[in-house]
Amino acid sequence: MAYVQTAFTEEGFITELTDLLTTNGWTKEAEFRKVGYSFQHFFYSSNPSSGSIAPGDREFDIWLADHTIFKNAENNLYGLARICKSKRKNKQLDAKFKNAQGHPDPTKLLNDAPLRDELHAWMKTQYEVTAVDTSEIYFYMVGKTPVPPTTETAAYPVAEARAVLDVENFGFIPSLQSTAYSFSSDPDKQDLLTMQSPMMKIKTREIGTQSNGWLTNWWPDSKIRVEGLVSPQTVSLIIQADNTAAYDDNNVPTIPIYLGQLDALDASDTNEAVLFGGMAVSNATFDYTDVDPLVTNPLLPLEKAYPKNPGNGIDSLIVKRTKFGAYYQAYYLSVLTAPDTMPPDRISTDGKQYVSAWKNERNDESLFKFSPSTYTDKTHVSRAYVAHPEEGVRGFLKDMIVASSIGMINSDRLKLKKQACPDVFETYKYFVVDAVSPLTKRPATPFSPIGFGIFEKEGN
Repeated sequence: MAYVQTAFTEEGFITELTDLLTTNGWTKEAEFRKVGYSFQHFFYSSNPSSGSIAPGDREFDIWLADHTIFKNAENNLYGLARICKSKRKNKQLDAKFKNAQGHPDPTKLLNDAPLRDELHAWMKTQYEVTAVDTSEIYFYMVGKTPVPPTTETAAYPVAEARAVLDVENFGFIPSLQSTAYSFSSDPDKQDLLTMQSPMMKIKTREIGTQSNGWLTNWWPDSKIRVEGLVSPQTVSLIIQADNTAAYDDNNVPTIPIYLGQLDALDASDTNEAVLFGGMAVSNATFDYTDVDPLVTNPLLPLEKAYPKNPGNGIDSLIVKRTKFGAYYQAYYLSVLTAPDTMPPDRISTDGKQYVSAWKNERNDESLFKFSPSTYTDKTHVSRAYVAHPEEGVRGFLKDMIVASSIGMINSDRLKLKKQACPDVFETYKYFVVDAVSPLTKRPATPFSPIGFGIFEKEGN
């Protein structure tokens, strides 16, 4: 177990997080790359009309996702991924993939499976750092370690995030409908019992441009601040990209990441894995009290629907299974707190609700003491209980407590007397984050935003 204060590079985030986890009790179970591309570009009924564009200059998209699968000490599995969105032209394809006119040859690719895999293998090498939006990091849970094919390239004929993030479908079989002379595809190398969760997208910055990557002012060696606890069971981190390039309007907020265990109230509860995070938004006056979800179309595995109330990690917590077996439902925080509408209103004088806008001397929130209490001179805290609307309270987040966001400031320490050990205290480091997350946005939190403490150390 380690409390860390460090920095990762933008380019090396996955590698450096992997090193941090594996040196603190987690194991790396798998690492692979999945390809996605436009089926229609390679399988078509007649040569595309190029107009003024020569066949060799026709572009196509190649999406690639690098996945890493981790396992904690409780044998729960989590995935981490990033996406590269490359563009290539027909003239960059080897001649064996093309017809005499310079277009991809659908007949050869339909009938020659080894040739098709050679195409996929070439696509797999087209990863380029500058085509990665490093502000976007994806997390998910799985029921078992996905096993991509060992002799072929994992590929799916769709160029979109959902297709390359899915780890249940690693191949496809193209077919020709002879009556209409049109091509279609069917999934292959599929294992739906991998039981992948909705994919949670962490977005570390949002400056309102099409991409928040290298064409802005964040570079491969730019730093991401990382602080928090890594134990064999749980990861509870606060991350923040370099905010000097966009320090106003909450463009680069502090973001929580939690993956690991909740302490279940029922000793027989063994499906207690939890996942949640946070996301930057471009709207500086975003309404954190709005109960409508920010993520309206969660990214789901290709063959999974989870049609009712799936968690997405941003508007709600994702919990592995319910008591009676449903996967990845939305859960909410249940904590000891004052009413959400109790003064102060936690809104700046110019209508902004993110914490750093109102938690300063320019706003009347700074006049409210609240915590610690003037009666007890103590800060009143709560376990971060996790509840489901149907099941009720299930347990609490491991190595985390919650407290009011009024009064205290980031990096304050909270000392909690350890039960049955009168001279031993647990020390928690206090934070309030700016990102949209279950800790800041209703209805996931009953008080917006809620402050929280991450376990730092134990001692006198």
